[in-house]
Amino acid sequence: MKKILSIVLALVMVFALSTTAFAAGAKTDEGLGLVESSNNVDVIIDSTTVDNITAVYYVDVEWESLDFTYTFDKTVDNVWDPETHTYTVADGEDGNANWDKTSATITVTNHSNEAVAIAATAPAAMNGVTTSVTAGFDLPSAVGYAVDAAEITDTFTVSIDGIPTVEENFTIGAVTVTISAK
Repeated sequence: MKKILSIVLALVMVFALSTTAFAAGAKTDEGLGLVESSNNVDVIIDSTTVDNITAVYYVDVEWESLDFTYTFDKTVDNVWDPETHTYTVADGEDGNANWDKTSATITVTNHSNEAVAIAATAPAAMNGVTTSVTAGFDLPSAVGYAVDAAEITDTFTVSIDGIPTVEENFTIGAVTVTISAK
């Protein structure tokens, strides 16, 4: 008896929980054509499930060569100027001394699911050569962007100027790129 009563009670609960739903559609009148209607419906997003997402930081830094070569013109007299601490070409002579290049680019691409702040520093000067680097920038999260999207990539320019005060190889210093969470 208990089994039969349990089965009947289970069936009553199943039928009581099921609900039939009907959707309202557009109505037509044969003589009047299509009658349109619209209703505003709130869309609700449950974002409580993002608690299990962790930040993943992955940033590419690509460096152009930071080797700069200054060629002294051996056909003219390079004169040391004690007031400016630089070599200059002697009066009346045309010199061909020059740099092979005066800048290099550092490209930074954010592949992280969080935004990042990028900054770079360079040493100020050494042996008559000055260096500078363009200001920092922020890169947005890569979420929603293609891998090669311009919005998640930016560049620094490292520039040099001046005339070396020595005719030998030397290191000016290190360019430092700092990546911080935003």
